[in-house]
Amino acid sequence: MNRKTLLILTLLCLSAVSMPGQSNRTRITEMLDSLGRRPEYRAIAPFRLTRLNAKDGIYRVYVSENFKSVPFRPALVDSLERHVGTIIASSYPGHRVEIYADKENIRDLIPNFYRPSSQRDPSRMAVISPAPQPFVTNLSQPYSAENGLKDRNIALWQSHGWYYDQSRDRWSWQRARMFTTVEDKFTLSFVIPYLVPMLERAGANVLMPRERDMQVHEVIVDNDTSDRSSSYTEKGTAFSTGQGAGFARRREIYTGMQNPFAEGTYRTVRTSPDGNASVTWTPDIPADGWYWVSVAYRTEEHSVADARYTVRHTGGVTRFSVDQRRGGGTWIYLGQFYFRKGLNPETGSVTLTNMSRSGGIVTADAVRFGGGMGNVARRPAADDELARAKAKRPDSNPKLLSPFAKEGYITSGRARFWEGARYWMQWAGVPDSVYNFTCGLDDYTDDYAARGPWVNWLNGSSANAPDSAGLAIPIDIALAFHSDAGVHPDTVIGTLSIYSLTQDSKTKVRHYPDGQSRIATRDLADIVQTAVCEDISRAYNTDWTRRWMWDKSYSETRRPDVPAMILELLSHQNYTDMQYGLDPRFKFLVSRAVYKGILRFVSSRYGLPYTVQPLPVGSFAAEFCGGDSVRLRWLPTPDTLEQTAAPDSYIIYTRTGGGWDNGLAVSRTTVTLPVERDVLTSYKVVAVNSGGASMDSEVLSVCRSSASDECVLVINGFSRVSAPEGMKADSLVGFPEWGEQGVPDRWDIQYCGAQYEFDMSKKWLSDDNPGWGASDGNYETMYVAGNTHDYPALHGRAIAAAGLSFVSCNVRALEDSLITMDGYRVADLILGKQRSTPAMGKGSRCGFKTFSVHLQNILSDHTARGGALLVSGAYVASDLWQGLESTAADRCFAEDILHIRLGSERGARRGDVVTVYNPVHGFSGEYRYATERNDTVYHVESADALEPADGAFVCMRYKENGKGAAVVYDGKCRTVVCGFPIETVGPESERTELMRQMMEFLCGVKTEEQVAFNF
Repeated sequence: MNRKTLLILTLLCLSAVSMPGQSNRTRITEMLDSLGRRPEYRAIAPFRLTRLNAKDGIYRVYVSENFKSVPFRPALVDSLERHVGTIIASSYPGHRVEIYADKENIRDLIPNFYRPSSQRDPSRMAVISPAPQPFVTNLSQPYSAENGLKDRNIALWQSHGWYYDQSRDRWSWQRARMFTTVEDKFTLSFVIPYLVPMLERAGANVLMPRERDMQVHEVIVDNDTSDRSSSYTEKGTAFSTGQGAGFARRREIYTGMQNPFAEGTYRTVRTSPDGNASVTWTPDIPADGWYWVSVAYRTEEHSVADARYTVRHTGGVTRFSVDQRRGGGTWIYLGQFYFRKGLNPETGSVTLTNMSRSGGIVTADAVRFGGGMGNVARRPAADDELARAKAKRPDSNPKLLSPFAKEGYITSGRARFWEGARYWMQWAGVPDSVYNFTCGLDDYTDDYAARGPWVNWLNGSSANAPDSAGLAIPIDIALAFHSDAGVHPDTVIGTLSIYSLTQDSKTKVRHYPDGQSRIATRDLADIVQTAVCEDISRAYNTDWTRRWMWDKSYSETRRPDVPAMILELLSHQNYTDMQYGLDPRFKFLVSRAVYKGILRFVSSRYGLPYTVQPLPVGSFAAEFCGGDSVRLRWLPTPDTLEQTAAPDSYIIYTRTGGGWDNGLAVSRTTVTLPVERDVLTSYKVVAVNSGGASMDSEVLSVCRSSASDECVLVINGFSRVSAPEGMKADSLVGFPEWGEQGVPDRWDIQYCGAQYEFDMSKKWLSDDNPGWGASDGNYETMYVAGNTHDYPALHGRAIAAAGLSFVSCNVRALEDSLITMDGYRVADLILGKQRSTPAMGKGSRCGFKTFSVHLQNILSDHTARGGALLVSGAYVASDLWQGLESTAADRCFAEDILHIRLGSERGARRGDVVTVYNPVHGFSGEYRYATERNDTVYHVESADALEPADGAFVCMRYKENGKGAAVVYDGKCRTVVCGFPIETVGPESERTELMRQMMEFLCGVKTEEQVAFNF
């Protein structure tokens, strides 16, 4: 047989052997292609078949690395394995199928949370006890989140922050200003107002490597030095100075690696069952406001688990227990409280006693009130500093240095909570070995590289990492909340999650110090990303883009010794993403989804059941029942996205002196409470279940006046929160300043300034010149006021000052018949910036209409009975005339009941209004409402101009153009309708006088010029 014939026979044999394999490869490739065409995988496909292997009775299918981004579930894995088994049945009979994403068996990529209990992987379960030891406990809190995150410790941070750039000797953001915000502020607007309180109300202790308190004032009271006229006092003679270092503020600014927790002393005292010694810290508060209280102490060998702190504030007295066996040598947050200016020991102090259930030591150091201004100062590195850095780190990059050196240091000049983590860590006593990664040459790198080691510093010496040094706080998970970059015209970029299966690229370690498998970190990333994408898609009837789950070596996910992930929520560079991202409704939804994802992961990690905290209550009413009692009624809000979130009880919080009390637990949706005459009293309701407490309801207020029997019903119809109005005109796209600017939820901390570049063709060149979306920075240190959901108190203060009583409700309570207008001769309807607003997502109706059909009918019945009505709002006429869903019936209601017509939707810009003669009532005065962003009250871009209808008259005009600002009617009923929101009128004395004159007309009686009452 010649060589040519032998070659032909060999090829034929090889062909016969390979033909089934080749057919298998084709059909498996087709299966993967079909999977990649599914909408939920479009952002991570295509999936490429890389290798097939049949050995030892197992047929292994290897797919490209991006296949690891698929959220595998048992049903999907079963289906894929079954499909492959069918394909290979004839060529490899009896073989078991295993499918791999890169090197990972996809069955191992199913999170424990989604597995049947019998198939859960014990290697990714927590090694420590499922019953955590309490760290900081609010003893005055009237609920316990047993099926929530009770006593879990969550490390959490938002991205980036204001940092010092050594190469340019300036402080700046770490990202570009785009679409009226910057990532450093944008992610903060999710984490601080929403995610942190959701986690804490679920029972978690949230620890953050950046300052959380937005209070620009800071007062420190210390045994060594105290601010202003603050006082530190000890009661009892048993105290002594501790042997180690404590906190002291010895300097105005801190440079280099100076550590304030190494420059002072602390005090110690032995415990006593009856508490025979105490320390009191009394701050000299610089201004009325909300202040977080944080304490410092030293952990010693015999520290106790139940150090008792008492905070006295304007809402009452709140007691805490702190486990001083852990967390010593840094700031530990207790809670946020309202304090009055000055020294007020009874309503502004913190006391620590030596009472304890066990024998041991209590230590006392400093107490801090407020977040304050940044006090870490920086400068370009000098040559000797570079030399020291190179000696420690030969890879130090001299290109990061400024071309010059200087002696002077500069601080950020901003509130500390705007700054990056590196500066807070120095102020908080974190060892410089944690945050000085580049030996002081590159704050940008130090800021993100420090966050993982900071988690380990907290976690060290705990059951999670007993062989590492640290504060012995067992951290359950760490989560970094970021936004991403990228542009996709007309579509969203979507959500990406990042995790690290190995801690070290060389050793390939795949377990944590406690022995838990690092595959748990992928579980966390999958569960949280799933919660976010599913909730957005379901709530907004849209296919939110789910991007990759990246197994990448990022510092924030690689370095923590606990399960950690980065959430890249959306692209801050993409207009479609930011239409969602700038909206407070979206922020709430996403933050709740992240909280639910964390809850689900933690519950699966410990093998425990979970319950999701309820949604805030909706309908809410407060009215008198008898002379000195008030009856509160409310309704729960069903959660269509979570079946476990139903409430089973409620907490009623009361405010009379600026701050809220500790709350009263009730089991029903109504309660009757005593009310003191001539005291303006406010209430809010929180829904509770075994998973924790909801976010707050809106605030209602009442005041029973001794001066008059007349009682006004104040109706809050201003519930709107929304993103600014967008614009798409050919290639010009963005959020123009001349459009309707939306309504922040309580306050806006994301806004940096107006967008000035709308041309989509403009490319990013630098963070200072980012192209399309580029925005100003002139507002970036301001907290822009939004909808406080607390306007009945503001209107009510003016009503009470006129000598009248008032009660309040929201519009939903009227529509749900929790309260009726029967028996109320005068009603004050607050509409603020309520306006028909497009709902988010596809096919949804608009929301926030000023006057629903039901409300129109209620108000029509009220006026038909001769009831008087005050209505004020920026869109009171335009929403009825030309709103998104306005009808002819709406316009008839405006003319027949409100007695107005729309003059112009652009009534005025300057905000000056003046009373004018009318034959009905003699109003007087000139007033001004807010038209520019500020930190006190929401602003009105453009108020409605009104024209009178049906025998009504203009009683106020806009000073700048003479257009009608308010209309008065006196016929079968009395009405006053203002085209501007009364609550935006300032100062308060002018608003009170305007309301007094209106109440005098509507009530038909002479009101007092000013009546004293307490608030």
